Amino acid sequence: MALKMGADYAIDASKVDPVEEIMRLTNGRGVGASIVALGTQQTFEACLSVLRPGGTLSSLGVYSTDLKIPLGAIVAGLGDHRIITTLCPGARSACGG
Repeated sequence: MALKMGADYAIDASKVDPVEEIMRLTNGRGVGASIVALGTQQTFEACLSVLRPGGTLSSLGVYSTDLKIPLGAIVAGLGDHRIITTLCPGARSACGG
């Protein structure tokens, strides 16, 4: 669906490691923005790890447990990342779906 909507690439996480593939596709630079829609610790950390310096992570997933933000690099100021959070209302129509 992403390719039909104009995405340049679609990554099948069942076939390749998404973080490795994103870093390969960007020649190790990472991306300017990533979106966490699933709402798991693993997807949050993966989306954070592929950001280039100054990148933005948009987290709209609903987390079933407390989210732990890996602070090592963030506290050191190495990433210069911005994290934006929001919740999508419960109805699919409210989310554009």
